[in-house]
Amino acid sequence: MGEALLLTYYLYTQAIPTDVKFVEAPQYAGFWAEDVERTNTPPAGEGVRMGGESYQRYPIVQKLLFPTRPGRLTLPASSLKVGIQRRTLLDRGGVVQRSTRPVEVVAEPIPDEPGFSGAVGRFQATATLDRSALALGEAATLRFRVEGSGNLKWLDRPPQVSLPGARVYPPQVKSEIKTEPGGMRGAKTWEFVVVPQTSGTLEIPSLAFSYFDPQAGRIRPRRWPCARISTPPVGGFPSWAAPPWPSSRARAFSCTSGSGARPAGRSAARAGMAAPPPGGAGGPPCTPWSGRAPAA
Repeated sequence: MGEALLLTYYLYTQAIPTDVKFVEAPQYAGFWAEDVERTNTPPAGEGVRMGGESYQRYPIVQKLLFPTRPGRLTLPASSLKVGIQRRTLLDRGGVVQRSTRPVEVVAEPIPDEPGFSGAVGRFQATATLDRSALALGEAATLRFRVEGSGNLKWLDRPPQVSLPGARVYPPQVKSEIKTEPGGMRGAKTWEFVVVPQTSGTLEIPSLAFSYFDPQAGRIRPRRWPCARISTPPVGGFPSWAAPPWPSSRARAFSCTSGSGARPAGRSAARAGMAAPPPGGAGGPPCTPWSGRAPAA
């Protein structure tokens, strides 16, 4: 359930087709259907043999179908009208009608686990915070991005972000998704704007995301450690900060055990800011928030 299957309608012909269209648009009960992106080049036919005779086979329509419920599902028969090109001056051509046969599909259920996002496929996810220190009333952006191949358009439930002492606005959603014969690929990003309303150190709780891996046959959970936003009292930054931190130099720190906090990937001196004391702004020791979830 939720895993893509590719449905292709083919036309086998010994004549030259001029037009092909469905008599009625097919209905796929129990499936969520997506049209596969087509190129501007007309589909090329290929020579095949069937029943001892030679035919040209043309792909007409391709769709990705995602089962929405477990059990036996049926793709119904469809009827198409095919226009035939004239072969001679006396041949008027014409239109013939042909029908497909129904196809049965068995969709396996997905294990039901708390917190499961509904994602089915192979994914990677990252969480990043663009600023870890800001003045009261300024905003930081928390980005959560999922990329890979699978039913990306089903992902409509971002991680829950709750932060006492700050206002968290509903996320903006950005999608970069392509529907290809090999499946649905791309990325989906949720951007949360976080505005502290009190001074001090605010801790963003850890974020969780899980998806079902059809190849492994199990749900793969991912979790990111918590992160901190430091907001000094009105009138000045903490003594260890180099006010103000440029947003392009900001680093996020996660609340996990460690020997001391330091900006990810470079020293504080190279980043152009003063190093915070061990434990950040008076809290327990922190390690840099890399943004990528640890392996399951």
